[in-house]
Amino acid sequence: MRILSIDTGDKRIGVAVSDSGGRLARPLTVLEHTSRERDVQAVAALAASHQAEVILVGYPGEAGEPPGPQARKVLRFVEALRRNTHATIQLWDESLTTAEAQGFRTKASRGEALDAVAAAVLLQSFLDATSRTASDE
Repeated sequence: MRILSIDTGDKRIGVAVSDSGGRLARPLTVLEHTSRERDVQAVAALAASHQAEVILVGYPGEAGEPPGPQARKVLRFVEALRRNTHATIQLWDESLTTAEAQGFRTKASRGEALDAVAAAVLLQSFLDATSRTASDE
C-alpha cells in the first residue's frame, strides 16, 4: 500500500511518498502555498498520480488537548482534502519532524528541501510504528 505524507506549513507543504510495499519513505517534492483550494488540489493530484491509498497529514497537536491555531488550520485543510480525494486521510503527530529532518539531512540530501525531508521523517515514523504494531499481533 502506497502512502503519501504531507507536512503543511504557512509557506510550503512538504510531500513524501512510501514505496509500494509501505516500508520506506522518501522525500518527493515541496509545494509552495498559494491557497487552501489550490494546495488541496495539488495534494490530491499527487496522491492520484502516485496511486496513494492513504494521505498521512502531520498534526501539530497533542491528543486530547484542544487544538491550537496551527492545528485548526490543519483540520480545515484535512476537511477540504477529504472532499477532493478518495484516499483515506490519517493524522499523525508531527512533533519534532523538522528538527529530526535537519539531523537526518546528509551531504547527499542537501539538495532536497527540508520540508520534503520532514514529510519523509513523518511518514517513516508512521511506517515504523505501524509495522511494529502489525508484528506484535
